[in-house]
Amino acid sequence: MQHLEQDQSYITLLSNREILDPFAALHSEFCNHPTVTTYLDRLFDIVTITVRKGYWRMYESPATLYRSYLSIARVLEAGWLLSKIMSGYKDIAKNSLPYEFRYRDSSFGKYHDDNAQYSFSEGANILLEGLYMEENALFGYRGDLHRMFFEGLEPSEYMWFGEFDRLSSCMLDELEALICLLHHLYSSSCYRRISKNSKKLLAEELLAAQKRQARYLYEKSYNLHKLKAESSSKQELYDALAAARSALVKKDYWKTHGEPGNMLLRFDDLLFLMEYFHDYLSQSKIRGMDIDGNWNYPDRFRLEIYHHTGRELSNPLLYLNEQFSRRNLEQWRSLLDACLDAVLDNAIPDSRQMEQYSELLEFLCVLIALIDIIEYEPYNDPQEYEENNY
Repeated sequence: MQHLEQDQSYITLLSNREILDPFAALHSEFCNHPTVTTYLDRLFDIVTITVRKGYWRMYESPATLYRSYLSIARVLEAGWLLSKIMSGYKDIAKNSLPYEFRYRDSSFGKYHDDNAQYSFSEGANILLEGLYMEENALFGYRGDLHRMFFEGLEPSEYMWFGEFDRLSSCMLDELEALICLLHHLYSSSCYRRISKNSKKLLAEELLAAQKRQARYLYEKSYNLHKLKAESSSKQELYDALAAARSALVKKDYWKTHGEPGNMLLRFDDLLFLMEYFHDYLSQSKIRGMDIDGNWNYPDRFRLEIYHHTGRELSNPLLYLNEQFSRRNLEQWRSLLDACLDAVLDNAIPDSRQMEQYSELLEFLCVLIALIDIIEYEPYNDPQEYEENNY
């Protein structure tokens, strides 16, 4: 994840329902792990590939590690939300608890209500708030986790050091403590009713996520020119899509190929492209641009699109409108996530999935070509959009 706004914590992986009820996210990740020990194996798998060169090959596929990474990141996001709404424990005498706990008495099968006397939850919340005390704590935890995972998959553009310094050790201790704490909170209560105050706070987080539209907050200066100059060239993105096609149709692809970390980097950039052009389409409509208007751009770009997709494209804006009418941004984004998972797997998707992934890869090929074509937008200063967006 490159060129993100620093020190900004926000939700990226939880569904709308899970934002409104963080315990639903914990249930999704912990329900098959009655003890925290089995879940912690996921964290230490990621640590292991960070310090042992080539050890990712010992797993069934890179997708196994990718799913562990996503699961832990989701748990961290749920914990961050809980740390925000459970602050009532700090001053129990003056504030009502944000959650009313209901837990099952295993001996009698009955449920009991508990409030301020539930000392474990009070202490657990103090620890939870302490771990998330820094304003950018979620950004830091998620960034450290991603760095370990990314480097463990040995991308070609990063030198592998296999080091685990004192700061990394402290970070790992905190991640382990967070996971243990959240698992304990999850397993200690079967039902939790969210108070009105907590619902308001969570609704605000949901509204913020919906307003953002893009999954990540990028640096304000980040645009298509910087993408090409500082992250991925067009050729590197085309090469990544070609490799993705090969991985989708060849069983056990990663047993004979290396550097799966490259896929993480390129798919992050492809996500940026997808969100960028969705915003470009929206802004074009606001500016009153004629979607059906003619575009005059060099034939070399028309040949580029035809070479990669077999498609002739005369009107980029009309094409974008058609694609985002077929699937909205969230649907395309979900398909991109699923495609990355399938690419990192060593299995071959079924025919229906393969058809959807083929549509996605063609769409992405066109978006890559549009990086240069956008400057030929009719009746517009070529730099106007770039200077005022992203």
